Amino acid sequence: MQTEAEAWKRFRELVKDGPDLVELSRPDRIPASVTVLPMPRTDVKAYSDQLPLPACPPAGEY
Repeated sequence: MQTEAEAWKRFRELVKDGPDLVELSRPDRIPASVTVLPMPRTDVKAYSDQLPLPACPPAGEY
């Protein structure tokens, strides 16, 4: 489990080369999170093949 404060700290570390992102962001917009890791010997590829992919718009439609 990662608190909002920990998530904010991690976000700042991840975007340290983009200070404008930190400046434009607010700590209350970074949610707490949970990291889920597979058990040892889990066939991650087989599992990931079963996960639905998010729909992406065609190039240029952002």
